[in-house]
Amino acid sequence: MPENSLEPRVYDEAVDAALMRKLAFDTKNITLEAYTDAELKAGKTPDYKLYKDGKLCGYCEMKSPRDDWVLERPGSDDAIVRRNLPFHRKLGAHVRKAGQQFDAVNPEHNVPNIMVFVTHAPDIERRDLHATISGLRTADGTPIFMLSPRMQEQVLDAARKIDLFLWIDAEKGTLQHVSVNDAPHQAAALELLGLKAEGAP
Repeated sequence: MPENSLEPRVYDEAVDAALMRKLAFDTKNITLEAYTDAELKAGKTPDYKLYKDGKLCGYCEMKSPRDDWVLERPGSDDAIVRRNLPFHRKLGAHVRKAGQQFDAVNPEHNVPNIMVFVTHAPDIERRDLHATISGLRTADGTPIFMLSPRMQEQVLDAARKIDLFLWIDAEKGTLQHVSVNDAPHQAAALELLGLKAEGAP
């Protein structure tokens, strides 16, 4: 499709989910089970239940361009405008919603909650998610928050319910992670996927 086409790009959710499985879960022998139509109609849920050795070991919510155009690759005519988009507010809204989805199925937070962003937008990076959650640090270590005080509080509260964030660049086929120090299952989520505690807000 030409870069300057006015028609919306079509993203295949199944392809993004397959990439997520390949990079994060398959090599760890973790099975993803989608919710049934009846479960989806009953109320909010994340996208998947996670199983290992037949035992429930966590929940997973995936966000991709199907959820928000901010994760799409901009066309050449849109690139200049994209620099001014409210990345942090859009990412924060996703984090806040995921917290609600996890709460609906894991209210006692007995097992890890994992949130995955699959992005096709080269101008949005993991550091934008990091800044959304914990702000940007000045030279003296003082944080500069990217959201309004009310939304920042909501995002921080939701982020503490998400034990691990995975950031997947669909074009490069790479995976990075962000773990939240105040999340109760941070260590368990990292161990589950064989990751180290780095890039933690």
